[in-house]
Amino acid sequence: MGSIASFARVAALLGNPARAAMLIALRGGRALTATELASVAGIAPQTGSGHLAQLSSAGLITIERRGRIRYHRLASFEVGLAIDGFMFIAATLPGKRRKLAAFRSRRPLNA
Repeated sequence: MGSIASFARVAALLGNPARAAMLIALRGGRALTATELASVAGIAPQTGSGHLAQLSSAGLITIERRGRIRYHRLASFEVGLAIDGFMFIAATLPGKRRKLAAFRSRRPLNA
């Protein structure tokens, strides 16, 4: 089991709306580029790169190179389960259902 500090660090990373949007976009299992993930999050590519570096250093995503292009994906099945768990909790909080439903209705890039 991880420490309280490790848990708090991961929770803080997930608490940022842009990083949360990126992680949710990766739930489908498809690897996406930094540009695609920044677009999903509604932020500039340069800002997205900084967020992706934080997610990578925390071990939440992995980066693979294919030629000159870098693709990002969730680091493990367990990371996906954790994201699903947080989404479930968020959906059950009073007053939050409508907001999460609107977020879920966004079409993923791999659709």
